[in-house]
Amino acid sequence: MTLGAVCYFDGSVGGLSVGAPVCVSGVKVGTVADVRLRYYSKADEIKIPVFLEIEPEKIERERRPAGIRRKDSRCLSPGVSGPGWKCRAL
Repeated sequence: MTLGAVCYFDGSVGGLSVGAPVCVSGVKVGTVADVRLRYYSKADEIKIPVFLEIEPEKIERERRPAGIRRKDSRCLSPGVSGPGWKCRAL
């Protein structure tokens, strides 16, 4: 089973291709499924959506001892961000 995610890049993704590995801290957690070009005419800008297939079994979630809860805790989801790009789960 894989989970889909998409990252939007503002700049060049030269060298990135379908089938390329998706790595987090050097660990392969998935592959690139598709790369497209999207033009937004109202804003006169281009974004490059990169579609990913993430293998959730490759990502372990920190386990808390029984009885300990944090009301602000969230499940680990496939998403990364950085200057000029964003990712979201599909």
